[in-house]
Amino acid sequence: MKKQLFLGLTACVSLASIAQNTHRTVANAKCVKEVTFKSIPTEPSVFNISSTSSAANKIAAGPYKRIAGSSNVFGVLVPASRCLQYNAALNTVGLVYRQGSTWTGIPNQNSGTISYVWSANNGTTWDSTVVLASTTKLQRYPCGTIYNPSGNTNPANAYAVASGAWLPDLLVGAKWQGVFFGSKQLLAPGSTSVTPALYIDNLALLAGQTKQDFSRYDPQTTADGVVHISGDISENANGATSALTKWRGTMLNKGVFNAGSFTWTVDSLKPSFKKDLAGEALGYSSSNSAWNEAGTIGYVIFYGIDANAVAGTSQNSYQPFVYKTINSGVSWSRFAPLFNFTTIPVINNRLFVVNNNNNSTLAKPFIAPFEGASATVDATGNLHLFCGLKSASTENVDSLDYSYSPNYNKVWAYLMDFKTTATGWDAMVVDSLNNSGPTDTQTNWKGTGQNFNYNARCQISRTTDGNNLIYSWADSDSNFVTSHISTLPDIYMKGYDVTKNKMTCKNNMTAGKIGINSLAYFFYTSPIIAKPTATTFQIPTSIVKSNGGTNNGDNPISQYYIHDNMFSASEFTVTPNGLGCNSTGIGFNELYSSISSLNFYPSPASTNGIIDVVLHDNAKMEVVILNSVGQTVYSSSVAGVAGGNKVNVDLSNLNS
Repeated sequence: MKKQLFLGLTACVSLASIAQNTHRTVANAKCVKEVTFKSIPTEPSVFNISSTSSAANKIAAGPYKRIAGSSNVFGVLVPASRCLQYNAALNTVGLVYRQGSTWTGIPNQNSGTISYVWSANNGTTWDSTVVLASTTKLQRYPCGTIYNPSGNTNPANAYAVASGAWLPDLLVGAKWQGVFFGSKQLLAPGSTSVTPALYIDNLALLAGQTKQDFSRYDPQTTADGVVHISGDISENANGATSALTKWRGTMLNKGVFNAGSFTWTVDSLKPSFKKDLAGEALGYSSSNSAWNEAGTIGYVIFYGIDANAVAGTSQNSYQPFVYKTINSGVSWSRFAPLFNFTTIPVINNRLFVVNNNNNSTLAKPFIAPFEGASATVDATGNLHLFCGLKSASTENVDSLDYSYSPNYNKVWAYLMDFKTTATGWDAMVVDSLNNSGPTDTQTNWKGTGQNFNYNARCQISRTTDGNNLIYSWADSDSNFVTSHISTLPDIYMKGYDVTKNKMTCKNNMTAGKIGINSLAYFFYTSPIIAKPTATTFQIPTSIVKSNGGTNNGDNPISQYYIHDNMFSASEFTVTPNGLGCNSTGIGFNELYSSISSLNFYPSPASTNGIIDVVLHDNAKMEVVILNSVGQTVYSSSVAGVAGGNKVNVDLSNLNS
């Protein structure tokens, strides 16, 4: 009788499945619909307020101690806001946040008061200041960064810069109406002095102003003295409380320092995506941007289906749609349009074929921010995009936002570094996720009328010289969560040395840290890495905890700073896409790239089968056959050689 087999094969590592036509057809792959157009959560009209006094916001904070508090969790929902930022020239880290409502002494304060907390001694002591307060406009969803005037070495003379969205009032059904920009010198009085803000009112634009929404993405200060912040462009954001109706692109906000304040100008980029029958673009209502340290080279990344992608090709899926500038944003050009990502082995070897009986060999990468996304520019001017990889599940034009997850051997999605080259793209496997982000019904964070889910919050950081990168993401130990849902998240990190082309092993940065172990919710890492010494790398990090431990997102929260997430230069020893770090918990699924191609035939097999595998290097291969309940029923070892290998598997003694 013919046998249907799940085979595991390794070259000192293991593979998740057997390939067919060079791609995988695992029976228990999970097909999910991605949320491509995100709604903007609305807040309750009555707020629970914090009981924290103003004195508590100026504290001597030891490791993992509270540095700030807010009325609720809404201000930390977006990982791309990168609210925590480190400035290397000043050795100063700061966090922008919505202030708790009872912080005393603020003129014109309300639930939308925006504050900034900062430390110039790695979190030993902190100070705070109010950046924006208004009696008529309620600021929401802040992002922010530090601006350091040319030649300054005193942190107190630097400026906190903040931006976000605002509402006109707290009435039920109040609509988003515009964006705000504010800045304040850190030496200014903490609560009694508020710098005038720039407000863009989409319903009453002034001369020279352009409508935009939610200016809250990827804030960055570059060495040319410019602050960059991205916002959304949509057709009808002000027509409903759930914004981004017919999302169209990104507004690029450029802030230039001028005599104690900032002059803001804008540019815009709109990707040409395919559209569904309702006229919505087949893409995510988000983007990422990144600049090199000098501010000369920049990238803007969208995620969707190129309008020119041909049905029946691997490009007809959600993939990066990138613009690049090499002249500080004076002009932008499309980078590598319709690039075929299946030409990259480490991507191609991880794909499933689409669910299409007419073409059983078509495999399409699904590259998108379903688990968060982040970007940076390295020392050579190349882009590094850190986000997830799955497989598009169908070729049907009406369901192109469905993807496959392996969901086999604890893999939910692959986490990749997609990096640009002189001719297109390359990629490195960073790791894989054991679990998916929770849905509204699975999350540990609840609220009135809505719950607060979260994903892996993929974030990437770099040194100022762009020679070293750190990848950060959240995941849960699958031994302690059910159904592969990340409800007890820890923060994992991994490093990459651009010049040496070497990675570190994966480290769980919150394991064993009392009070935050498996509780690393809504974390932020700084886009810039600190270097306490010439051979160490510190990644400033913050997490969120609910006051009282209820995880009620409508109630007050506190933010905590983690000062000791560290790597040393000696840890950058692992070859990317190589054999990895089995001793530190790197799973075999991440190491699939040591195999160039893999096939098994005949399928299904009866008396014997052939594994046809091409290896990059000489390696020992372990062939293991499991039955339907995971028991090993056959195993053998084979000395593999670089190049083609054919391994005979004797099945004659196995039960059907």
